[in-house]
Amino acid sequence: MLRYVVLCLAVLGFSSAAEAQATTNLTDPLYLAVLTNNPVAPGACNPAPGGYCLNLLEGIPLSYFETAASANAVSQVNNAFNALNGEINAMNMRVLQLAAISASMGDAIPSPGDRFALRLNVAGFEGGTGGSLGFSYAPTSSLRFSLNYGQGSAMSVVSGGVNLSFH
Repeated sequence: MLRYVVLCLAVLGFSSAAEAQATTNLTDPLYLAVLTNNPVAPGACNPAPGGYCLNLLEGIPLSYFETAASANAVSQVNNAFNALNGEINAMNMRVLQLAAISASMGDAIPSPGDRFALRLNVAGFEGGTGGSLGFSYAPTSSLRFSLNYGQGSAMSVVSGGVNLSFH
């Protein structure tokens, strides 16, 4: 507790603990008594909106300090936000990886007169990487079957299709 008092007094503008000392013999249990040679005169303080004005002759109201319950509540909210940020970062990495895998996937198209084609691709996007392998079979000049497989570091994607060409 004294560590927090010294910190708070430093925030109030005291240069050392010798300049302002906390005592435990309080006359009012709702105030922290402060001994100082330089008190703020009543009425001389004009705080900004939301700020505090202290008369060090009266002490520091204990209501100015955070309670253990409110500190725990803030800690729980911070933990929840940290967990949510972790989930969002993991989801972003999955999306980037999926984008890279998708960019690498493409049908292998046989050259005219060929029946088979093989295509190998790699791609990267914003730190995500992926690669793919495409295979095609063209039993006739107007019909082609395709199968594509893409792989990243933590996921895979498969696609396939049929192409028909006609006049």
